[in-house]
Amino acid sequence: MGVPDTSAEILVREVRGDDLPAFLAARPDAPSMGPYLLRQRTNGIGTGLVALDGETLVGSLELCWTWPPEVRNLHVVEARRVQGIGTALLAAAEAAVRHRGSQEGEEELVLQLHVGEGNPSARRLYERLGYRPTGQRTSTRYSSLDDDGTARTATEIDELMVTHLGR
Repeated sequence: MGVPDTSAEILVREVRGDDLPAFLAARPDAPSMGPYLLRQRTNGIGTGLVALDGETLVGSLELCWTWPPEVRNLHVVEARRVQGIGTALLAAAEAAVRHRGSQEGEEELVLQLHVGEGNPSARRLYERLGYRPTGQRTSTRYSSLDDDGTARTATEIDELMVTHLGR
């Protein structure tokens, strides 16, 4: 028995200032993500998308207007995973790229993203949606503080994946 697809109940749209309380409720681990996505839009370098179930934020992503455009920071609230929310967010990002590409007269549209080696469920989602691995890997080292103030350092290895959206 599978998990019911609730994507029909989900609204995906650009992030707005009044979404900030919902971001804090959904992402207490990343309190700066909502303001960050708003700044990206204001600066014209990115588009933040949110997935809402009623007033509840259940997912978000960042669409960076690099060339080719890139999806970053795709996040679905853990309790709502495997319900079509990530798929809906990626479909909205792809539609935004197609729209912008058609306005700019682009010949071929490509959308890229990176997936962590330790995230096989995300890789399966991306592959199911037509993203293909390139073999190009990057290594990112970052530091963070635990709740108790202990400094931690981690290294993440990602692989670049791309999809061709046509024209």
